[in-house]
Amino acid sequence: MTRIEFLTEHQAAVALAEAWNRLDPSELIDLMADDVHYCSQRVLEELTTKKAVAEYLQERMRLTAIDVATKPYVKVFAELGNSAGNSQECDCVVIAQGTLENIVAIIFLKVEGSRIKRIDLRVPQF
Repeated sequence: MTRIEFLTEHQAAVALAEAWNRLDPSELIDLMADDVHYCSQRVLEELTTKKAVAEYLQERMRLTAIDVATKPYVKVFAELGNSAGNSQECDCVVIAQGTLENIVAIIFLKVEGSRIKRIDLRVPQF
């Protein structure tokens, strides 16, 4: 992948959505900082290195791909969203599973310079 001189939050969100739609995080991993942090309500401890986040995402997407192959009703949909947080709008990725209406996660990203510095996955409470 070509090194991006300045990565926007929107570009990072597109890369994350594409990774989940393809179930392949390789291009997303290329955009991560070495000290990227990954925080999720589904992961007990925050991951704090590119290696740890990459391994987690690779395994998570690999297992999801196996599920989708055997149970098509668990298909994952990732779409861009926009959320107003702290009176500022920010790009995010909305993850649904099975159907577009079944939202299972909202992912926010923080970008510094040319790298993704933080990924926060939140489970919506409806």
